[in-house]
Amino acid sequence: MATCSSFESAFPEAAELIVERLRGSVGNVRLQRSIDGVFPDGELCVDLADDPTGCHVLLLQCATNFGADPSREMMALLAAARSYRDHGAAYVAAFLPHLAYSRQDRHVPTQRRPLMAALVSDLAGAAGIEDVITLRSGNAALLDASFAGARLTFLPVDGLVDDLLRPLVGDGAILVAPDAGIEPAVSALARAHGVPVVAAVKKRLGPEHVSLALSDSTALDTARTAIIVDDLITSAGTLMATAQAVHERCENVAVHAVSTHLRPTVFGSKRLQKLLSGGDLRSLRASDAAGSKPELDNLAVLPALPYVLADLVDAFLRLGRRNAPSPPAVAAGATTATVSLLVPRPTPVPVPRPTLSASVICMNLADLRAQVPQLEDAGVLRLHVDIADPGFGGEFGLPVQIISDLRSVSALPLDVHIMYAKPERLLRHPVLRMADQISVHQRSVDRGRLAEFQRALPDGVSLGLVINADEPIDQELVELLGVKTVTVMSVVPGGAGRPFQEAALDGIAHARRLRDRGILSAVEADGAVDQDTAPRLVSAGADRLVIGSRMLPGREVSLPRIRALHDSFDKR
Repeated sequence: MATCSSFESAFPEAAELIVERLRGSVGNVRLQRSIDGVFPDGELCVDLADDPTGCHVLLLQCATNFGADPSREMMALLAAARSYRDHGAAYVAAFLPHLAYSRQDRHVPTQRRPLMAALVSDLAGAAGIEDVITLRSGNAALLDASFAGARLTFLPVDGLVDDLLRPLVGDGAILVAPDAGIEPAVSALARAHGVPVVAAVKKRLGPEHVSLALSDSTALDTARTAIIVDDLITSAGTLMATAQAVHERCENVAVHAVSTHLRPTVFGSKRLQKLLSGGDLRSLRASDAAGSKPELDNLAVLPALPYVLADLVDAFLRLGRRNAPSPPAVAAGATTATVSLLVPRPTPVPVPRPTLSASVICMNLADLRAQVPQLEDAGVLRLHVDIADPGFGGEFGLPVQIISDLRSVSALPLDVHIMYAKPERLLRHPVLRMADQISVHQRSVDRGRLAEFQRALPDGVSLGLVINADEPIDQELVELLGVKTVTVMSVVPGGAGRPFQEAALDGIAHARRLRDRGILSAVEADGAVDQDTAPRLVSAGADRLVIGSRMLPGREVSLPRIRALHDSFDKR
């Protein structure tokens, strides 16, 4: 195990704790501290004290210390990883309690910026790092979607968050989610603690400024304590705007804040000091995961490592067994991270000619007996059935009884797409046993009622998840439910003839990476499929396409259009 100088500075006792835990599992662990240095001209240098041939290496790095240069520290991690791989290490993983550049995880339509999280992944993979391990953050799904060069593993922070919250939660308490990204996590915490939750709608005006409004603040009328829960504080602009919005709605409420990652800028530290000393924020409770421990009034900082130590060691050993032969010894934790050119990136699974699935809602329901054979002759291999609850936002849907009608005219696999806010209400319908696959919208699955949801699923019917074009895939939910097919809506769901959504290509690319890793077996695109959009969807990773009104104009089967669609695949 090796540490970087930056990690040693931020967490001086952490390396010994990790080594002790590792020795309890594997026995032989070697530790090299502060592996990175600087040449007289200022360039980085890395020297290995021992021969790492055949070893599994855990590199420890903190790139987000207060006053540290994240780019320099990330480069130190890459150099350390490359050094280990060049000199024979069998496997390299990196542990960064807080992942630098993780905020830049999505494209914003009005901005022309790179996906820095994806760049970090690519560089890590090029340097020889196979796995990056970090504490879970609110944008975990988006970060996972960005990582292809190296795999990303999140350590759970539930115990840490509970201990940060516990002293503040009492009668009259309410939790506040400062933006949409963290709202699901805060809502889950509110349910666990039995308190209400208020969400905010945020618009970023610049690097350090935001505008914010509370979407529904009626619960504040009876609140005595409002607790803002965020995963990261840097400029403190969001925290300040949220506290102001709460006070504007309810002047006498006591506002506190909780954050798993505290990484204040110079300007952010001044804002925090003003908020805390002026009483606008009664207290701030955070962890040291980002390596920062500023001296501020009414700030309490909990060490993060004790909460994740067991999971960190278990993840390193498990991932190492999966990715490389068992080592003769374990070289642990360089304070720099590991990235690899020597470790080949996962080879994408070749995408053959995609399977076509016909949307029954776009067909002539009075002529199914004639149209289904026509579609079969045209190379359609599945039928797609949309069943919608008007309250879910769709314009129309088919009655569930259509499934038995289709079974009487075709033996093709039936995929049933349920657009219900509470799909478990429909899952027990006996006719659904005739389906081959049932897909529900990811946002309609209540994590607090997963057991009930799973009990309602018909035996022998596979489960799929549907996401909207701009919605990140919840990999944890995919794995919890054993989902093998993800459908990405390439239109706004709920109506026929709607325009193609470019954002769907990113969602399909994320699903493809999950398929390449064996988590999924199929990636489906639903909506606006024609000879122009289909090749792009397939190139992004779709291996199943749902054809609708563009291939079935006027509810008639257009053989020329379907032939042109098939031809478009050969021109990719």
